[in-house]
Amino acid sequence: MRQRGVYDCGPAALATLMAARSGADLDLTGLMARFGVSAAETARIREEGFSLEQLAWPAQDAGANPQVIRISAASMSAIRLPVLMYLQLPTGPYLSLLTGLAGHRCPG
Repeated sequence: MRQRGVYDCGPAALATLMAARSGADLDLTGLMARFGVSAAETARIREEGFSLEQLAWPAQDAGANPQVIRISAASMSAIRLPVLMYLQLPTGPYLSLLTGLAGHRCPG
């Protein structure tokens, strides 16, 4: 699912993850409506993006058990894919869906 603005990478990635895991046909507008945030919070979101806690609410409503864990690049091959990833990039935080690992090398 494509994000529409600079602030909705999290909901777009979450909708894609939820669709991949459940087979549900989700759209970004419907998912965004589930957040039910105030006008002040909407303004903050447009500047800073959604919090991980806000992204956990619709996932929990869908029956998932969202967890926030920190892993190293070397440990990524051990997690179940697809997974929502929080990335701290030089341009700022970004949420994306990890569906596979390219160039995976076995430790040896």
